[in-house]
Amino acid sequence: GNGNFQLNMTLANSQEIEVNVFDNLGRNVYAKNENASAGNFSATMNLSALSSGVYFVQVKTANGIATKRLIIN
Repeated sequence: GNGNFQLNMTLANSQEIEVNVFDNLGRNVYAKNENASAGNFSATMNLSALSSGVYFVQVKTANGIATKRLIIN
């Protein structure tokens, strides 16, 4: 792929969202803060600099933290 990953979520209200990507050693390899308005929110993360492997995308919102596994081939 081109290293761009799309993150989509629905928000009940406007808030600041914190996106972090960690490698399997727990190192933070990507960080971004977004001011998101209520409704459908989508962010594009450019991870083309990362080597292949397993990563974890952590999204912090006002409602809590969600973590997703991401595999880069």
